[in-house]
Amino acid sequence: MEIKICGLTRPEDAALAAELGADYSGVVLYPGSPRGVGVEQAAAIFAAAGSALRVGVFVRPGIELLDEAVEKAGLNVIQLHGGESYEYINEVKERFPGCLVWAARHIADADEIESALSCPADRLVLDAANGGSGMVCDWSLAARVAAARPVMLAGGLNAGNIAEAVKSVNPFGVDLSSGVESGEKGIKSHIKLKEIFNILREIR
Repeated sequence: MEIKICGLTRPEDAALAAELGADYSGVVLYPGSPRGVGVEQAAAIFAAAGSALRVGVFVRPGIELLDEAVEKAGLNVIQLHGGESYEYINEVKERFPGCLVWAARHIADADEIESALSCPADRLVLDAANGGSGMVCDWSLAARVAAARPVMLAGGLNAGNIAEAVKSVNPFGVDLSSGVESGEKGIKSHIKLKEIFNILREIR
């Protein structure tokens, strides 16, 4: 099971996450987010993250921003988090063949499962309705999607619920953000990071 630490804003947090075993380091390249960073700051964060793959999270980005981020921050993954159309997702995949393209989706009811399964993204990130809010998504619906295609489970995951979440959904990976923060958005708690990685080592 892969692990992504997202919403990073400090190189030291990225360095510790990578040391503990994170497969992906994620930054939010969206100025409207309290965890948002610029491209140059993202590059510095990634530089501290060793071999962890680099994920840029965007909300309805312009192509110019994607071009800049891929070039200057060396992205491995473009994660679209603004409900972008399937047509746009395909355009991004065609423009950046060297990057994986992930798409965040909130599955509110069973009727939305079929739509999620047809999404052309390389991987789905199943999140709560308000990403980064600490709220969890519906694990029973997420499990039905995860049974059919690889997903990253996100949404309010923390040391108190991660084992149950993984058991319930059986995701390809988990995406951690607010649940490993110190209380200030974007600032990771090194104690919480170590705690949750200890749990994940036992259940991976």
